[in-house]
Amino acid sequence: MVRFGGIIVDMMYMDDAIEAIIKLMEADFYKFNKYIKCKLRSTKELEIYKKYFF
Repeated sequence: MVRFGGIIVDMMYMDDAIEAIIKLMEADFYKFNKYIKCKLRSTKELEIYKKYFF
C-alpha cells in the first residue's frame, strides 16, 4: 500500500504502484513530496523506492 495525501494505491507489485504514483505526482509534486508514506515489504522495494524518490 502506498499512501500520499488522501490517496491510497494498493497494488500487488511495487513497480506498478510507483508507475501510478509518478503519474499522480506530476499533477501535484509538492503535495506528493510532502505527504508520501510507503510501507515496504522487502529490501528490493526499499531500493526501488530510493531510486525514484531520493
